[in-house]
Amino acid sequence: MVINHSKNKIDVSVLDAIRNSSKPVTAAEICKIVELKPSMVGQYLKRIRQHVDDQRSYAKGYRYGKKYNKLNHQENFIYWYDH
Repeated sequence: MVINHSKNKIDVSVLDAIRNSSKPVTAAEICKIVELKPSMVGQYLKRIRQHVDDQRSYAKGYRYGKKYNKLNHQENFIYWYDH
């Protein structure tokens, strides 16, 4: 049996961007900080949300929620770290 670990892979720079921010950040802001393509950051953030929900040990302190964006009339995920 082969286990595909790439489904759980996360770039540490994304976690650092969330942890080091003084305010909640959006995916677009994280992309600018870590200089990764939006599609990759989106995949990493999806995994982080799942790991936060699963209460994985490394995800302790990381939080996410939604915030309404007046410009595009949609709710966007925001991420922060509780110190």
